[in-house]
Amino acid sequence: MITDILTSVQAKELFEKEAILIGTSDGVPIFRAVELFGERAAEYARTARNGASNSFGIGHTTLWFLTLTGFVAAAGWANTEKICAARPDHDEDIFSDDEEGEE
Repeated sequence: MITDILTSVQAKELFEKEAILIGTSDGVPIFRAVELFGERAAEYARTARNGASNSFGIGHTTLWFLTLTGFVAAAGWANTEKICAARPDHDEDIFSDDEEGEE
């Protein structure tokens, strides 16, 4: 599992390293995205719209994979999970209009 917070440039470079030819498109198999970013991040990207994922089937076997768009989305999801897990106050509404002491 990737433990660092990635920039979009780093995520794109990692995609180029991890991608393989699936059918006629380059992509990262969903099982590999799970290994890199975790199940929730990979599932988020797989179910996103806008061409984030695709599948290629041969006979009775289908391989789901993430496109570059989906791979970067999974990386962004994983970044958010890591940041929130590291902040004990991540559930607090930091944009609340209620100021302490205001009436």
